[in-house]
Amino acid sequence: LEKVLPIILLFFIGFLLKKIGVLKKEDSSVFAHLIVNLIIPALLIQILSTIELQFELIYFPLASMLILIALLILGFIFAKILRLKEKTKAAFVTAFPTIEGGTIGFAFMLATFGEIGLSRIILLDTSNIIFLFLVVYPLSYSMGKGGVTIKDSIRKIFTTPIVWGMIIGFLLNVIGFENVFVSNVLSLITGALLLMVMILLGLEFEPKISSFKIPIYGIFLKTAAGLALRLIACAIFGFEGVDRAAVLIWATLPASILCLVFAKENKLDVEYTSSMLSIALPTAIVFMVV
Repeated sequence: LEKVLPIILLFFIGFLLKKIGVLKKEDSSVFAHLIVNLIIPALLIQILSTIELQFELIYFPLASMLILIALLILGFIFAKILRLKEKTKAAFVTAFPTIEGGTIGFAFMLATFGEIGLSRIILLDTSNIIFLFLVVYPLSYSMGKGGVTIKDSIRKIFTTPIVWGMIIGFLLNVIGFENVFVSNVLSLITGALLLMVMILLGLEFEPKISSFKIPIYGIFLKTAAGLALRLIACAIFGFEGVDRAAVLIWATLPASILCLVFAKENKLDVEYTSSMLSIALPTAIVFMVV
């Protein structure tokens, strides 16, 4: 509780700052850009450059890729069962297999399990980033306005700062690079992660009661499926302790915020995606605490 309650308090501070007019919802884009383009890449470099590389760590991205593929298949099945309209179906299917690990997942694991827990969820999220741009990104285009190519997806991956953060982190680890000045700079930048993420979530929280029904179905099904797949993955790969907790947290995280960007670009059901994210992100905080 001593570690988790401050996280929840930061969320409500962000929500309160919006309500009293100190910050606006539009300011969330600034926070999001800083998190994605500066703080998370710095965090990846800091953690991946110091983590002790072991062969067994390959199990984390492997397990996460299997979970993502299973979630994608289940997304199509659940969309058919719910008899969703075309645009809503497209938004549902493209959001269902995505994971918001880089913001809320990283912040929570760092606060509760320290750098060991953080390193595990980072390894899990490597597959998520690849899957997001090579599978979900083209799928969103094809179910919306169409026209995406494999070249577009690959270019998107290698122009993403998060990907370069991973690459640089692993390279520095392999060559054994260590520098106190660089380490201090990275620590100062990454120290803002919790504050920035929770303020962002507070600014984005705008529940619309009239459009809750289908998003709630999606959140419930995604969380339940993530739990079931987590149990299967842990049984297959033998994850225990902090490793097991990392898989549990990661597998049950809400859909990626980038789904909203994809929905807007490809003329999917933006209202569904925004409503789903507005309740899924704060709901995930409560779920992770439990």
